[in-house]
Amino acid sequence: KVNNLVKLQNGKWLSVYSGFGLNGSIYTLKVIDNELYLGGYFYQINGSTFRGLAKYNGTDFLRIPNINEGTDGNIHSFQKMNNNLVCYAKLYRQ
Repeated sequence: KVNNLVKLQNGKWLSVYSGFGLNGSIYTLKVIDNELYLGGYFYQINGSTFRGLAKYNGTDFLRIPNINEGTDGNIHSFQKMNNNLVCYAKLYRQ
């Protein structure tokens, strides 16, 4: 069984990260600077707090620098612009 974050390899769906435990939904993915950014409505990945935004470097999930443990809401899309992460989001607090 695979869910949440999967890749198609040799005709089979495989988990991108073994032990991937995400307690919500991913709405958007984007590769920025060779890292996979995830946005959505989730609060934890593998027991660590991420709150809607995270990045995956091919080995581990990391918090995005300069974001105070993410958001309290839904991240629907994002783009890097002038070294800033610009998000389309529904936030409940700042």
